[in-house]
This record gives sequence, structure tokens and C-alpha cells, in this order.
Amino acid sequence: MNFWQRQDWQKPLKNCLYTNMTFKSKVDLFYLIIVVITILLLISVSIYTLIRCTDGFSILYTFIISTLVGTLLLWLLFDTKYTIQNKVLKYRSGPFFGQIKIDEIRELQLNTKSFVGFKPALACNGIIIKYNKWNEIYISPKEVERFVIELTKVNPKIITTSNNL
Repeated sequence: MNFWQRQDWQKPLKNCLYTNMTFKSKVDLFYLIIVVITILLLISVSIYTLIRCTDGFSILYTFIISTLVGTLLLWLLFDTKYTIQNKVLKYRSGPFFGQIKIDEIRELQLNTKSFVGFKPALACNGIIIKYNKWNEIYISPKEVERFVIELTKVNPKIITTSNNL
């Protein structure tokens, strides 16, 4: 019997999770419209200040504030993602980031809307992840089914409920 026919070397590989999957956030049209309108408003205020004001401080102040707010909105829009990596769920939404041990996740509430709490999400319809005793976070991955499957592979004890909206 050669090495490849032996079964004992394959057993550790079955228990070992080498998952490193990244899921982009779903983006609602409403959020996209708000970002575009806000950026256009910031550009128009900057142009108006440049034309009307003679004070250099006002022009500089308006330019700095407009640039910071516009950059933050675009950063949130283009860098909101969720990564499953070695039994840890990492989330990032622009400058806001964190991680949750997948073994600590108790429940996933699918197809929900949340108006309170921490939400590194760009869509109104998403998932509420309940972990530890009282903590919860709202996220909105594009591929919800695949996301749930990957989480439950790591922690099969996760309870999944669905609110049909």
C-alpha cells in the first residue's frame, strides 16, 4: 500500500479548516443614491465657496471638510466586506472593523431589517448575527446562502431563522 492509498493521513485534514473567504456587502440603490447626492452637494458647496468667498480660510475649511466627508462615504461604499478566516468572522466597513469568533455565534436572523445597533452594512435587508450572550451585529453580504453555509461549516450549532419580508 502506498502513501496515497492510506486513509490515516487524510483524517487530520477533514478537521482542519483552511477557510479564507471574502464576501462583499450588498449595496442598496437607496444608499447609492444618498452617496451620489451627498458627493454632488459637497462638490457644489465647494465650487460655490470658491466663487463667492474671498477669505482663504473659508475656502480651505470647506475644501477639507468636503474632501473628508466624500472620502469617508466612498471608503464605506467600496470597502465594506466580510471575511471568514480560520474560525473567525472579520468585518470591515471603511475605517470601522472588528472580528467575531465563529464558535461564539449563537444565531443568524436572515432577511431582517435593523435600525439600531452597529451596522457595517450597505443594505436594508440583511443578517443579524447574535453572538456571546447579548451582542449582535447587522451585516448584508451579497451571497447570503453561501455565507450562511460557510459559517455553519465552522460552527454547526448556529441556529438560523428567517423573517420573510
